[in-house]
Amino acid sequence: MKIGKIISCPGNEIVASLRLSEKSLDIKTAKKLYGKPVFKNSKSRSAIGKISNVIGRVDEPYLVITQPKGKKISLQYKNELINKSIYVKWSEK
Repeated sequence: MKIGKIISCPGNEIVASLRLSEKSLDIKTAKKLYGKPVFKNSKSRSAIGKISNVIGRVDEPYLVITQPKGKKISLQYKNELINKSIYVKWSEK
């Protein structure tokens, strides 16, 4: 499921706006995403990181995605990620 778009890559983290089909998800839904792996596309098997925090306004949250310990993000890779959509394998059950 598409959940947002990457807006920044400070340090070894990724910050993404949390959206679902042009409509912001609410904070309760955002909290359910903690610890979920994040992917660059819906068919990818290799995660770019895991959701470690939800920040920002309650009505328009942002996700902080962290890398596995020891993995660093290169500057070139950061530049490739900006404005890319992100996905999680998750359902509302």
